[in-house]
Amino acid sequence: MRTPKFLFPLLVLVLASVLPAQMSIFKMKNGKEQKGIIVEETSGSYKIETPEGKTIRINRADVDVVEETNKTGNDDLDKMLESIDRTDPDAMLKVATAAKEKKLSVWKALARSALKDAPDHEGLNLLLGHVKVGDRWYTDKKEGEEARAKAMAAEMKEKGYLRVDGGFIKKEDKAAWDKDKSKWMKDDDGIWRPKDEVMKSKGFILRKGQWVKLGSEEDQADAEKFKQLMGDDIWIQTSTHFRLFVQGFEPDVVAGFSKEVESTYEWFLTQMGKPKDFPLWGERKADIWVFKDIPTKNQWLKHYKNRYGMSDETASFFEKAHNFIGGMLGGITPDQGEDLRNQLVHISSHFMISAFSRGLKGTPQWLSEGWAHYAEHTRLGNGHVCCSTKSQYGGDGGKAEKKFTTKDAKDRCKGLVRQGAAPPFESLSKLGLNELSGDHLSKGYSVIDWLMTTQKEAFVAWLEGMNTADQQAALGDAFKGWTFGALDGEWGKMVKQKY
Repeated sequence: MRTPKFLFPLLVLVLASVLPAQMSIFKMKNGKEQKGIIVEETSGSYKIETPEGKTIRINRADVDVVEETNKTGNDDLDKMLESIDRTDPDAMLKVATAAKEKKLSVWKALARSALKDAPDHEGLNLLLGHVKVGDRWYTDKKEGEEARAKAMAAEMKEKGYLRVDGGFIKKEDKAAWDKDKSKWMKDDDGIWRPKDEVMKSKGFILRKGQWVKLGSEEDQADAEKFKQLMGDDIWIQTSTHFRLFVQGFEPDVVAGFSKEVESTYEWFLTQMGKPKDFPLWGERKADIWVFKDIPTKNQWLKHYKNRYGMSDETASFFEKAHNFIGGMLGGITPDQGEDLRNQLVHISSHFMISAFSRGLKGTPQWLSEGWAHYAEHTRLGNGHVCCSTKSQYGGDGGKAEKKFTTKDAKDRCKGLVRQGAAPPFESLSKLGLNELSGDHLSKGYSVIDWLMTTQKEAFVAWLEGMNTADQQAALGDAFKGWTFGALDGEWGKMVKQKY
């Protein structure tokens, strides 16, 4: 709608109240145009927020015509706004929050416009960073903090606290504070308290002379339980999709391990072409335990097998291995000097590929190991962690001189093709984890590396297809009629050309 100049001041004010946070088009007298959302207006000017996030002021005298729209400038937000009552502050809060999460500058204008009709709405005020003192919301943070400090001072005085060094202290604590101030610190309310008391209340623990942040209450409880049962310490780090229980490493290193597995999770979703919020395994968390030695791992199995629903047979089987995986649980006993990151990327990748490509009879073991090796190689430069007990270079039961690594896999595949000894995919697809030899692992890893590099979309379709069809049928659907024999043939050509 075009607004005639003589009606312009009154009509704009009416529209601003009926259609909050709408995009306006300002046609200037000099022939230029400016788009923006009105966030403030006076008799002489408009203060607007542009689609680029800038705040500018326009003189009314320079404006020829204002065209109002019912749009924000973002299609997704406009659809959300069309579906709600824009006079409902709760509904507007949801839209403004969504806009902020999408890093769209219009979120502020949406929140401010909704606040006009509900000035005491807590959610909108908090979203905008306003400070509440008593019954009043302060839009200026500095002014609000000053008012809060003044109110706090009055309250502390009434309670009999003394004001010292920018904070408050109980009269009976003043002598100890004067004696050694280094043992005291202010809490969040500005009250001087013993430092160890404040730090512990904030979830820190003193470790080797350094205050280190503990995990959640659940983490702390689990660490105490472990100490009680095992007589030893463990450090626990919880992230969005994982819980790491780690012995033998300092907290800051464990925090780095936690970031590594979360980063691997994000990388996996990217490789699969999925958004960051894709529900790979829902709200659950995968548990990974890292033990200092085999005896500790075996003692742990006795105490924790019931927690994880292990049968006696399963626990006995896990006692025989350095590492184990079962469902969303992994256990690692690293060799001396080994880079634990490879183990963590490998085991966490097992969880990911198993959740993504479950298979009609479970995730195929060649795929589970091959993908974990691919993740190791891609993220860390080499894959060598193997869950198979036959994962050595002696082939199918032959003498083993060294273990499998992805760096050697290409040469291994080249030799297999040259000798005509490559294991057919028909048999590879059926093997269990402990039946996989170095030959099998080399071919499985190379197939994944090859298809992810050259035909990623079809490969991902194959993985997803395994959830509703057997491996060969899903292969045919994803790769236009390929059989296992055709896959063998194409893989052989690739090895000759590339390796």
